[in-house]
Amino acid sequence: MPLRCSHVLPFRGRTCVAAIASLRGNTSFTLPQDVRPPRTKRSRRNGLLRSLIKTAVLKTSIGDRCYTSVQERWFELTYRRRRELYRRLVASDPDAHRPEAHIARARSKIAGRGYTPVRRREGEIHTFAYVPSHWSHQNQIAAALRHLGPVTRFDYELRGIELASLRTSGRTHRELRQRLFKELLEEIRRAHRERPLDWFFSYALGWDMTAEFVRRIQEEFGIPTVNISLDDKNWWDVIERRDPASAMKDFVPSYDLGWTSASAVLPWYWALGGQALFLPAGVNSDWYAPVDIEQDVDVGFVGSRFGYRPQILAALRKAGISVQVHGDNWPGGVLSDEDMRRFFSRCRINLGLGDMHFSRWLTNLKGRDFEVPSTGRGLYLTAYNADLSNYFAIGREIQCYRGVDELIELLWHYLQNQDESREMARQARLRCVAEHQWIHRYRCVLAHLGVFDANPVAG
Repeated sequence: MPLRCSHVLPFRGRTCVAAIASLRGNTSFTLPQDVRPPRTKRSRRNGLLRSLIKTAVLKTSIGDRCYTSVQERWFELTYRRRRELYRRLVASDPDAHRPEAHIARARSKIAGRGYTPVRRREGEIHTFAYVPSHWSHQNQIAAALRHLGPVTRFDYELRGIELASLRTSGRTHRELRQRLFKELLEEIRRAHRERPLDWFFSYALGWDMTAEFVRRIQEEFGIPTVNISLDDKNWWDVIERRDPASAMKDFVPSYDLGWTSASAVLPWYWALGGQALFLPAGVNSDWYAPVDIEQDVDVGFVGSRFGYRPQILAALRKAGISVQVHGDNWPGGVLSDEDMRRFFSRCRINLGLGDMHFSRWLTNLKGRDFEVPSTGRGLYLTAYNADLSNYFAIGREIQCYRGVDELIELLWHYLQNQDESREMARQARLRCVAEHQWIHRYRCVLAHLGVFDANPVAG
């Protein structure tokens, strides 16, 4: 989903770097934030006016292109400043880039509070899953946990607590958060009494978790705590409700292990006293499976409309390539889970864009990078990402492009060589079933933490 850039942390000069570097190892500190005063009636009125002007500008072709270009420059600038900041912080510490050092520090942190994980076999592991149901892939993540053993899932959406309410800064927000954490703690205690928990697993962001609550779980129950974050590059500095301590970086280092889908952010965790495991999203291959249906779509794309995506798709159509598009803010609308998996099988080629926010060049692994190949019907053609190249054989299982011209040429080629693209899709399906299911990811994480009774293997 597209993100705002209005609260991205501005890093300025060596003074900021030196100040933060002097605090390394202290996980309770927070980086300087672009903190704004509480909103007044005048500021809300001005905000509404800006929103109306922005909407009017974006309705024009020139305005939309200018806005996209400015957003791209701003997003890439802030990302590179952040990346450089953390590079400087860990420049003299090679362990920041070593996965084995992150795992060792996670194990040491757990042992340091006097807890020794009980090694269990698959089917015996009791998971407490703090996984809400904002997005459909969260239900896929939660469902796969049952392969490990009993699961106690806490979904606050089913308790009448809505995401929109958690993200507001109204008067009732504090009471709502207090209620959320009170009910969550009570449910953890109840589940632990009925059958001892083996680990706490969460899909949390700045609106529904705090460092203090993570530490409370660790102190009271001792069990390993893990948070999965599939968009660290985007969300790392984004604050919620104008709360300067609500960005990802303010609470994820408190976990025993952060599960990140971007290898580049391992040093970011390390610099803040945290530790992380780079592991991409998985897939439930029994759901994302081939559907016996006519392939009546040449090229299909599923994803939100923002940034350069409309311009890229317009270039494809100008080149004579028929593209069917679904997702937020597209005329084709959003597909249900069932319709989406059928759509993947209808497409001769499934297009992935792999972009981050408004940038055409910065990339991040997506859940779609595994969901589409798992369906095994249409070739998956996406933007090149070095992380993704470690999980598929590019050119034999999936295909990647750099730039719109190469994308157009590859589409022309594979639309004229459908036997080749079908075989690649079939091979990608075999790889997903053998190596990229969610259960493979869970086994890897828990083996590293000493919970799963098996030697950790690459996820």
